[in-house]
Amino acid sequence: MPPAASVLILRSAITIRTIPTIVRRFADASFTIYILHFPVIIAAKLVLMHIAWNPYVEFSITIVAASAITYAAHFLAVERFPLMSFLLNGRYPDSTKQTEAVLV
Repeated sequence: MPPAASVLILRSAITIRTIPTIVRRFADASFTIYILHFPVIIAAKLVLMHIAWNPYVEFSITIVAASAITYAAHFLAVERFPLMSFLLNGRYPDSTKQTEAVLV
C-alpha cells in the first residue's frame, strides 16, 4: 500500500470517535444472525416450496424474512434474557449494557 494511502486510512481511523447506532446494533446482533439464519432460511424454503414463483422472488422473500426474523430475535430474546444471550452468543450480557438498554 502506498504511504499516502496508509496515512489517509490512519487519519480517517483516528477521526472516527463514535460508531453510528445502526452499525453498533447490527454488530451486536451479528453472531445471533449468523447462528439463526440457516434454520430460518430452511423454514422459509419449506413454506415457499409449494408456490410456483420466480426463483428470484422466492430468494428475495427468503433473504428479507431471514434478516428481519433473526434481527428481531436478537432484540426480543437475546438482549432481554441472559440465558438466551449465553446460549446464542456464548456470554452473559454486561451489566453496564443492561442499564443502558433500560434507560433508552
